[in-house]
Amino acid sequence: KSTMELKNKGDILLKIYPDETGTATCTLYEDDGISFDYKKGDYLVSTIEFAIVSDGPSNDAKLTIKQVGNYKPKRNLIVRMPSGVVRFTYNGETYTMKGGRVVLK
Repeated sequence: KSTMELKNKGDILLKIYPDETGTATCTLYEDDGISFDYKKGDYLVSTIEFAIVSDGPSNDAKLTIKQVGNYKPKRNLIVRMPSGVVRFTYNGETYTMKGGRVVLK
């Protein structure tokens, strides 16, 4: 989708579908969707990496988001984890899933 379409929707829902090794990676590009400010570095490229770090009935996972650019989006990132993931770490904090998802600001 274009960033213009996302701008009017607000929050972004990130659904994670890991491969057979329990990992997933994607890249998200964002800018204001209306100006040429991206040419001045006013954009955000987020590389999102996911990995299941323990096996069992309550898999734990790790989420890493590396960002490049100066754009500050005005939205929440809603993360929907695969079934079975109960907890995950992000930026050194542990989050517990509620209703299969969690909101990162």
